[in-house]
Amino acid sequence: MSGLISRDSTGLRKADDFCSRRRQPGALALIIVAGALASVLMFWITENGPGVSPDSVTYIETARNLLGGNGFSSGGQPMTHYPPAYPLLLALVALLQHGDTVQAGRLLAVLFFGANVALFGLAVFLSTKRSWVTTGHGISIMLDSGSVSIDIVMPGMTR
Repeated sequence: MSGLISRDSTGLRKADDFCSRRRQPGALALIIVAGALASVLMFWITENGPGVSPDSVTYIETARNLLGGNGFSSGGQPMTHYPPAYPLLLALVALLQHGDTVQAGRLLAVLFFGANVALFGLAVFLSTKRSWVTTGHGISIMLDSGSVSIDIVMPGMTR
């Protein structure tokens, strides 16, 4: 046990970070794979379409108005209460989906969920001194928590 404790230049004891200083080249790749698998899971879960929240109506309608050339408006009024970046991104992705804003919202939610899982896994991995066990548990708790059900209810509306 005495080999695990060393002293710094001030004479204070500090733990030797033997395990955390090793290079782990596959770490980033495995965390990215976890994010990709989370995206596939979300794509599979939302097969019948995304959930709807009250803000979804505004975001989808604003994206449709942008595609229709009516600018940032919702319900015939200028959209001033909500941030404009998401409807704009939704409209841009909808262009790739032949104007289907609901499918565009589903695809964005899938991508954002996978990115969240990967970034969360990376944050846990780095903050726990590269502990695989803790990172795996953290990702599994995130997937088992309400975040999956919250991300399923993403902006989506049908007319």
